[in-house]
Amino acid sequence: MCKVIGWVVTEWAATEYVLALIFARLVGSESGVMLEALFFEAVESFNGKRTLLTELARYAFTNSRKRKRFVALLQELQTLSTRRNAYAHGRYFVSEDHPDDLLWTRRVHPKQDYEAEVFTFEQIRETGLEIIRVRQALVKLTEGDYAHTRRGADRQTRSIPAANESTSR
Repeated sequence: MCKVIGWVVTEWAATEYVLALIFARLVGSESGVMLEALFFEAVESFNGKRTLLTELARYAFTNSRKRKRFVALLQELQTLSTRRNAYAHGRYFVSEDHPDDLLWTRRVHPKQDYEAEVFTFEQIRETGLEIIRVRQALVKLTEGDYAHTRRGADRQTRSIPAANESTSR
């Protein structure tokens, strides 16, 4: 189970790398990355990065369908970011009732009890696959002079945990 969570976190890092490259292109970088990507990475939350890219898209994309698709993909990533954060930053427990799953807990309010949610191996794996799908769609949508962005989109996809690995913790 830890392996698939680590894989999702790695896929997310690869996605943020691609988004930094896309950001550099949207602001008109000739070199492609360095200074602009550093500015992008200075925005800590994904919501902030999504907002930044959404606003840039208004100016960078002259094709409204392409711009709307780009913004929709960023919104999908916002949802995936929430799931990824739950996996990466949650408090986990195992239970005899769910021997192959993780119980994730969070405190809703400091004066309230914890609430638990069960995450299965397949749910976590599906989140990773969705991250890859959205990342590749973003690359395809913005490709043209994005040659090394494509390499970033595909670099982690060879190590997808197999469904039969669900019982190895």
